[in-house]
Amino acid sequence: MYFNKQTNCRMKRLAITLNLCLLTFIVSAQSETKKYVDTEAEAVLTAVQKRLASYSTVKMGFLLQTQKNDKIVSEYKGTLLVKQQKYILDMENLKVFCNGETLWTYLVDAKEVNVTDYDSSDEEQLNPLHLMNTYKQHYTIKMIREEQQRGVMLQIIDLTPKHSSAIAKVRLIINKEKKQIYRMIVSEKDGTNHTYFVESFLVNQRVDDSKFDFNAALYPNVELIDLR
Repeated sequence: MYFNKQTNCRMKRLAITLNLCLLTFIVSAQSETKKYVDTEAEAVLTAVQKRLASYSTVKMGFLLQTQKNDKIVSEYKGTLLVKQQKYILDMENLKVFCNGETLWTYLVDAKEVNVTDYDSSDEEQLNPLHLMNTYKQHYTIKMIREEQQRGVMLQIIDLTPKHSSAIAKVRLIINKEKKQIYRMIVSEKDGTNHTYFVESFLVNQRVDDSKFDFNAALYPNVELIDLR
């Protein structure tokens, strides 16, 4: 399947939404606890936060499925590797490297790498750590229900943006026993739904910090565009 630059940019926005929502818990667990309107939902998310914060690294494999009008319009697989403030997002036509200071966004089909400074205060560059630090300010949470699927007890929580956003709602589906995200559904206001299926979850792997730098030698004939 061919992906143009516009499609790649959309993939980046959707995939980093996964970053934003999943990684939020890691830093939130380390910050001062504030009162939530829904104390039951708060207890569930706090448990997930503490579990994630206890890991030195997290590597998730996921399937991103986009639906509109009850039809699947796209499917992509990817992995997300996180170590403190560093991360790598790896999808078929998009790779994002962040070493905590510099952000490299590699659009594979365009053979182009955009290089920017990593700035946690800049919402426009879709910085996952920005939302991690401001999560409680931007979303309200609500416990929907518990239900069993395929022998797994799940807890369903909705996150609704407090401010103007293209996202109408984020639904988190939590594995109650493992205290892990089982599935996530991002609903846009235009009726488009993006479902993230967590297919694998590996923790505490030894990962050298240099892995989070973009190594140009591994990607010949790629144009680096320095936007710093």
